Amino acid sequence: MKKIHRLSSVVLAAFILPHLLNHLTAFWSGPDAHIAFMDGFRKIYRQPVVEGILLLSVVVQIGTGLRLAFTRTGRKLSFWERVQRGSGIYLALFMLIHVSAVLTGRSSGTDTNFHFAAWGVNNDPSLLFFIPYYFLGVWTFFLHIGAIRYRKVLEINRVSSPWQGYGIWAAGWGISALILAGLRV
Repeated sequence: MKKIHRLSSVVLAAFILPHLLNHLTAFWSGPDAHIAFMDGFRKIYRQPVVEGILLLSVVVQIGTGLRLAFTRTGRKLSFWERVQRGSGIYLALFMLIHVSAVLTGRSSGTDTNFHFAAWGVNNDPSLLFFIPYYFLGVWTFFLHIGAIRYRKVLEINRVSSPWQGYGIWAAGWGISALILAGLRV
């Protein structure tokens, strides 16, 4: 199951990293640049085969991730394992909500571009949900990667510095903040 989870994570990372870069363009260059980037990126990820692979990867990631998160190990989990599990559970919930919202919006004829995402963080009372929802959705992605990085280096070298994981977490926090700042118009 871990191998399937890892494989689907590689597929999703190939989408998520440019997706986050797309959101950062709103902070750097404004909504028009964000939409232009997205229009180009959509030509790739909205190809039926590519989109099907991405959606299947989301389903696999959520299913295998939750199963791995709730599997008992019979031992006390380390700090890094708890971070990995906790962030994974939030990511599963985030992906379920996020992908469902985008697909629902698209099926109703709504363009799920910058303005679709920005609406929630700029209007009362929805901003009380959407600001922490988006921030945590991005940040927990980096928490998850940081915890995995620490654990993999430890597994290979038998020693690992927590600072690499902390650095990934700090970068994720900053990226989360910049993305939200870019959505606040």
